[in-house]
Amino acid sequence: MALTITKRLREGIHVLELKGRLVAGEEVGTFRAAIEEASTEPQPKIIACLRDVDYVDSTGLGAMVMVSTQLKRSGGALRLMNVNRRNIELLVL
Repeated sequence: MALTITKRLREGIHVLELKGRLVAGEEVGTFRAAIEEASTEPQPKIIACLRDVDYVDSTGLGAMVMVSTQLKRSGGALRLMNVNRRNIELLVL
C-alpha cells in the first residue's frame, strides 16, 4: 500500500496524517518531501500521526530520525502521535 499523507495546519503546528507503509523507496521520499514542505518557516513544529501506518522498516525509521534531527537543529520539533505497539517496539530498539 502506497503511503499517503494528509496535511493540515492547526494553531501554527503542521499535522501530517500518514496512511500506509513507511518503507524504503517512494514512500520515504514522500514522507521527507512532506516534512520539507511543512518546515519552510523558522522553528517549524510538526506532528506526524501514525495511526494508520501499519509497518515501518529500517529506512523509514532512519528517515524519521533524520528529519527529527534536522528540525531540532533549526529550532523546530517533530512529534509522533498514535504510534501502534509494533512501531513503538521498533523505536525502542
